[in-house]
Amino acid sequence: MTPPPRPLPDLPLTFREELTPHVYRALNRGASVALVGVAGGGLSNALRFMAQPAVAAHYLGERAGDALLVLVEADLWGEPAAVYRELAHTLAAAAHAQQWPRAEQAALRTVGEAALTSQAAQGGTLLAEALEHLCGGRRKRVVFFCDEFDSALAHLPAEALRVLRGLRDAHEGRLCFVAGLHREPGLIAAARPAAPDGPDPLRFVELFEQHTFAVRPYAPGDARVAMAYRTADWQPPLEAETAETLYRVSGGHARLLTTCLNYLSSHRQLAWAQIEPGLLGDPANLAPCSAIWNDLDAGEQRAAWLLAREARAELDEAQLARLQLRGLAVGGPPFLFSSLFEAFVSTLPEPPAPEPNRVPLRLRDPAASKRGFAPGADP
Repeated sequence: MTPPPRPLPDLPLTFREELTPHVYRALNRGASVALVGVAGGGLSNALRFMAQPAVAAHYLGERAGDALLVLVEADLWGEPAAVYRELAHTLAAAAHAQQWPRAEQAALRTVGEAALTSQAAQGGTLLAEALEHLCGGRRKRVVFFCDEFDSALAHLPAEALRVLRGLRDAHEGRLCFVAGLHREPGLIAAARPAAPDGPDPLRFVELFEQHTFAVRPYAPGDARVAMAYRTADWQPPLEAETAETLYRVSGGHARLLTTCLNYLSSHRQLAWAQIEPGLLGDPANLAPCSAIWNDLDAGEQRAAWLLAREARAELDEAQLARLQLRGLAVGGPPFLFSSLFEAFVSTLPEPPAPEPNRVPLRLRDPAASKRGFAPGADP
């Protein structure tokens, strides 16, 4: 019999402390947030963490009881009806999970069940009614944490994005979106086919203009938590010195860290001097590096390639700054965040110089905000 999967550990409230307080600061002011992370970098895990009621209680204080946190999988939205159906259905599921009053749960469940069989237009109306009840009548806050939002932003009809923007505008300050993406929302929207006679998808993207933040690799403390969980059954336990070495090699990137641990688990009898060449020489171990590379835009790729060759004099300062914001370039003088990723980039041919970007890039440093965090403030 296959043993049941181990439950996920309770993450400390200090998890993602470099980012989570700033996300909740924006949400507390009624703003929407885009979180941009490279493939395998822990973006989905960060969204799941931030959508937990205990995390909201930590950052919102007494106001957390008025907030309904709704985690949705946006990559399942193939057409507008699926958007409204999923949002309405998950409203009811979130109210049940967060133990809202039974009457509230029943009302939302009725709407959610009706939306499951509705057409797109009717589904949008049902969702609007549910949000009007919560945000308008009950004066509650609703936060949709939308994981894997890239496909929805790239392929949904612009009319569906217009409806979502309209719902937010109707409940400004009480309805927010937190969108998890691999690229900045403006770049994704700008790559859509032109539709001069239809709604402008950039109007939806405007919601994230002031709060587009990078999900960086794990900080050392978060990486230690991840390693402790994944090696809980190791005998003998993972040594502190080896853990530090793994952090250096992986740079704290979640999937690279897992890859390194998986490789190490079957080679623990070897000295590290023998393990590291094996990591670098196994194509399976470099697959996450390829995914990271493919999530970079042309300018970031060129900057990473130059860093791997220590050609810092040729670096474009703006592109270097973007790598640093994303946590992919660290230190001074700067170098790539992971020795494994650096070894991968070193094998690549020189990328072409990028063309000038006509879309404003909005990636921001969350810690640069100077506005205070007032948990009791009413938006």
